[in-house]
Amino acid sequence: MIIIVASFLRFWNIADVGLGGDEAVYAGQARILAGDNEEEMSRFFVLISRGSTNFLFHQGLQAIVYALLGFSDFTTRLVSATFSVLTVGLVFLLGREVYGRSAGLLGAFLLAINGYAVALGRMALLDSTMVFFFTLSMLFLAKWIKSGEPKWGYLLAAGTGVAIMAKVVSFLVIPIAIITMLILRQFRHVSIRTVMISALVFAASLSPAILQLASNYDVFVDFFSEGASRTINVPETYYLDKLIEFAGISFLALTIFGIAVALIFREKGDVQCLVWLAVVLIFFQLHPIKGWNYLLPLVPAATLLAGRGIAPAVMLFKRAFPFNNYNNNNNQKYRKPVLFRDIVVGASAVLLLAVTSYLQIYGTLDNIIYDRPFAGLREAAYWLEENDPDAGAMTISHGSAQYVLSLYAGIDAYPFGSYDLHTVLPGGATIAGTPPPDPLIQNGTVTYLVYYVSPKGGVGDDPIHNPDTPTEAQFVKLIRKYQSQLRYVFHDSFTGLNGTEVHNPRVLIYEVGKRLPEPYLEARLEGGNSSNFNASSPVRITGSGFLIDSYVNVYHGRNLLQKIPTDQAGSFDALVRVPSGLLCQERLVVFDEGGNRLPVRLEGCMER
Repeated sequence: MIIIVASFLRFWNIADVGLGGDEAVYAGQARILAGDNEEEMSRFFVLISRGSTNFLFHQGLQAIVYALLGFSDFTTRLVSATFSVLTVGLVFLLGREVYGRSAGLLGAFLLAINGYAVALGRMALLDSTMVFFFTLSMLFLAKWIKSGEPKWGYLLAAGTGVAIMAKVVSFLVIPIAIITMLILRQFRHVSIRTVMISALVFAASLSPAILQLASNYDVFVDFFSEGASRTINVPETYYLDKLIEFAGISFLALTIFGIAVALIFREKGDVQCLVWLAVVLIFFQLHPIKGWNYLLPLVPAATLLAGRGIAPAVMLFKRAFPFNNYNNNNNQKYRKPVLFRDIVVGASAVLLLAVTSYLQIYGTLDNIIYDRPFAGLREAAYWLEENDPDAGAMTISHGSAQYVLSLYAGIDAYPFGSYDLHTVLPGGATIAGTPPPDPLIQNGTVTYLVYYVSPKGGVGDDPIHNPDTPTEAQFVKLIRKYQSQLRYVFHDSFTGLNGTEVHNPRVLIYEVGKRLPEPYLEARLEGGNSSNFNASSPVRITGSGFLIDSYVNVYHGRNLLQKIPTDQAGSFDALVRVPSGLLCQERLVVFDEGGNRLPVRLEGCMER
């Protein structure tokens, strides 16, 4: 039943919202590995982690799924969701190993309904895959500590290597294992032979990563140096806030209760779980780079401790009611006496679990329904593909959002923002950071600006008037700077948890209106000078920076001399007949429908 609940929460309506930025990157890499549209995908994605965080293990599993079932939003998220469900089963096995069956079931149930784990399990990120192998390694460690059999040490080494290939941060398994065994004094039972074989198994399991690192050493160093310099300016309570937002305050309360019980009534299993929790939490709290998804390796340990804290009290519930039993000697029924204390403690524990379960499940469903940060980018890609497939686009990005447009529609897309991470440009070249937006617009590479807002952002049908962040505000300035015209709006429509209909504008596509922030003009007399200047002597006017595919009007005073079409760059070059007797010091005025207005004096005309 727990697995069914976990599966429902992770798979229900999983493909309703399109892929996000990092999801698109991993999906693009997986499509290359699967040979799915490999040539086009290679223009936008490279088979190496830009942040040196992984070695494409998760993407390899995705590639197998693509080869069997094809590419879609569902198949892309299938791997993460499956591993997230399987981790629930692993937590039961680990809890049963270190605490007993009841604690294992409670820990598995709390993980199944945990909003943080569910949110990440529904996204095609690396974390759920990594945490499965992380937790599997913890299971092998527990069995090794309990039995002392070398085979569990070898499996621990293998599981750790695979976990590191999924995501490098899994190296934390190593200090967790060492600290736990030191505290429990287990190393005295470990032979040198076991250590050496474990090291060889670990190296063998990491061999694909070692080969990839050796063959791309310079690129890895370049990417790592850029990514390692990143810092995220967030409050010290960032992770606490995220856990409360996604998992709920009740989850934190149960975890703290479980930690207190483990510290007071410490057992062998408590040491492993407490060390696990502490090492992960301290590492990420001290690490300068923060991410909302980073704490997932901590959650299985937290749910186990919470289950361990509740389990003894729940067991008392069995003693809260008299029940019939048989005397082994005369086969007669007897009633077991019940203490009032057992009734109070057992009933309180069950009530606490029931309330906590309700709050967590409600909060999890709330997150599933309302947390839709990338809603509309997939639809924006489809609109661009249908209306202008050869165009280039730019969108707000914290490193990866632009790849959503490339993955779905093969659009040449570029990021707008500021971050210390390499960008893969269309064609496969990489640069540190982001390309400057103005040259890309002015040379015609970018012709669309894709503005997406958060679920809570925007007012009315034009969220551009209410940017939520400084980056969004700068992007709005860029839209206005080039007089971009609104071409498409995606409204995210769904039914909320309370039954209300939600209809929010989320993505707006603007077409660049002109190529230069300010217009430029030149006017020169053709075929003569002031000595023979008359109505038959035309003036050549060259202009740029006006509205694209539009018209400019050339005026002398209040007289319209000519209406000239502009090209796809907002430029024009035309001969204009001027009125007889026009003096050199007089000016012509050129303006377009966008309000771009510029006066110009004749060049090559000698003053009298």
